[in-house]
Amino acid sequence: MKSSTLENLLVNELLQHLLPLFTEEGVTDSILGDLTDSDLRELGIEKLGERRRLLRAFSQACEVPPNKPRETDSKPSIKTSPQEDFTYSAANGEIMITGYRGRGHVVIPDKFDDLPLPVRRIGDAAFKKMA
Repeated sequence: MKSSTLENLLVNELLQHLLPLFTEEGVTDSILGDLTDSDLRELGIEKLGERRRLLRAFSQACEVPPNKPRETDSKPSIKTSPQEDFTYSAANGEIMITGYRGRGHVVIPDKFDDLPLPVRRIGDAAFKKMA
């Protein structure tokens, strides 16, 4: 018998003991990405750590590769603002955005292409000039 994505995720997260909860409630692979923390609590998963691990694993399993929209997506995706519109500094293994020169709607990137560091902070006056 072929194992499901759900079963594989539970085994990988060392949470296979939770499989009966999901099976009993009719949770299938097709809805894993839609589950919320409240849903998991309603299933009887009380431990916060287990819920967080599951949500992260479900999210990763349901990710769509870049430039390949889901067939059910009807809205265009929001693009990150161009990197050159930001000023930033890098220190302590993270990036802090210090300014923004662009206009309109701003979408902050997770990281910048030229640095493999995550964006973790935004300076106090980073968007002051936009006002």
